[in-house]
Amino acid sequence: MGRIIVGYDGSEDAVAALEYAVAEALARQSSLALVYAVDDTVLNSVWGVVFDPDEIKSDAAAMMGEAVAQAAKLGMPAEKVRAEVVLGDPAAALSKLSPRADLVVLGRCSVGKGVSEFVGSTAVGVAGASECPVVVVSANNHRPEIPFGRVGVGVHIAAKGRVGLPVALAEARRRGAAVSVISVVKATQSRWRAASLTDEQQQQAM
Repeated sequence: MGRIIVGYDGSEDAVAALEYAVAEALARQSSLALVYAVDDTVLNSVWGVVFDPDEIKSDAAAMMGEAVAQAAKLGMPAEKVRAEVVLGDPAAALSKLSPRADLVVLGRCSVGKGVSEFVGSTAVGVAGASECPVVVVSANNHRPEIPFGRVGVGVHIAAKGRVGLPVALAEARRRGAAVSVISVVKATQSRWRAASLTDEQQQQAM
């Protein structure tokens, strides 16, 4: 039996991630592990306030109980669901669990600007260190009732950059979806090439 891990923190993105993970677990006949990582670096704040780890874990356990109940409402059998609260960096905690999972699902939880406007630091950290596929879900465009019509995969020319392709193909076969493959190559910055291009071509290459 497979295993799907959900990074859960009670946010709207995390709720969307839970819904996605339950649908995947039911389709794959997998078990579901809900994990909430309490970042121990913020337990001692810069203002000198010391938080009680036991109280935080107790509150987190109550939140996770609600998440387990929500999973049950979505059709997940109780015997296939477990919840865990751990202390530590969320990205590190989820990545550490990934070797024993078939999939890690988490919300994007982005509040920054620039690149961080699209995905949070935890999602980036898990995607970069996980030993299994990772799905990042946004509550903004999460539509679980709409079936996948296309699976997109970005392929880098490096060997490690190609590992996503077989995963995408397998996912597309499972869902009966099409596949779009894209590889982005950074435009050359050589003076010789820049001199040979028109202003419009240089603008397009930027």
